[in-house]
Amino acid sequence: EVHPQNPLLTSWHDLHNPLQKAGHASIVQTQDGDWYLAHLMGRPLKRPGKKLLEERGFCPLGRETAIQKLEWRDGWPYVIGGNSPSVEVEAPDLPEVTWEADFPEKDDFRTGQLNHHFQTLRIPFNEEIGSLTERDSHLRLYGRESLHSQFTQAHVARRWQHFSFEAETKVEFEPDTFQQMAGLTCYYNIRNWVFVHVTWHEEKGKIIDIMICDQFKADRPIHGSEIQVPDEAAAVYLRVSVRGDHYFFSYSIDGETWKEIPVQFDAYKLSDDYVDQGGFFTGAFVGMCAIDMTGSRKPADFDYFSYKAKP
Repeated sequence: EVHPQNPLLTSWHDLHNPLQKAGHASIVQTQDGDWYLAHLMGRPLKRPGKKLLEERGFCPLGRETAIQKLEWRDGWPYVIGGNSPSVEVEAPDLPEVTWEADFPEKDDFRTGQLNHHFQTLRIPFNEEIGSLTERDSHLRLYGRESLHSQFTQAHVARRWQHFSFEAETKVEFEPDTFQQMAGLTCYYNIRNWVFVHVTWHEEKGKIIDIMICDQFKADRPIHGSEIQVPDEAAAVYLRVSVRGDHYFFSYSIDGETWKEIPVQFDAYKLSDDYVDQGGFFTGAFVGMCAIDMTGSRKPADFDYFSYKAKP
């Protein structure tokens, strides 16, 4: 028997609703008898100059979870306010329960395992990719295949969870060739990513460079203007600043004085909605990667990784 107002919840017909892709829900009842609907949805970014009927927007945060309040009428559940999701709903009349943050804002890699927000690509983190014990309080990644690879990448990353945030790391890496790279990634899949990294230049020596992959088309936006790393610098600090519809990178040699790399990137391009072959609701990731296409597995040591939401 079909619901009189089928579907129970949808945002397909409501292009102005900031909560799109609403569905895949679970009906729950509180101990006081109130009923709620916990459901998936996405919050798309709208590109300036684009009309609503041209595109529904892009979701770099992937699928998120929202909640609606339910009422029962004639034996059927209905979403209060109609079958479109609401941004704010009445909370249950229950004592507030709070949870402490389940990961450090700055992870110094002092434990013997990755915190559970980090993920690796296709295979679990193991000695083929890296180590948390080879060097105390460091994540060591052994250079593996490129960010295009569908096999073994030494790539440890976590999801974007905010429209505005900063992620930062400190990396020690001594490349011998341009085929060896280590640094900070913003990543969706093997066809869509940006990689700011330390590598080797035959004329300039150790440098900071950027590689991008947009719909499987690679580019180097600062080619010819690569940043030379001083010979005495043991480490390089790298930071990405995500600001809603765009993001950019900065670097530091001493961890105090930062310089912005003057190239901006579109956040919407790391979204379920932009990637070719269709997205898979994961959204964008930010993380650390080491590449060594010579096969010698040159190690890169990451001293910390921080992720901080911004207003």
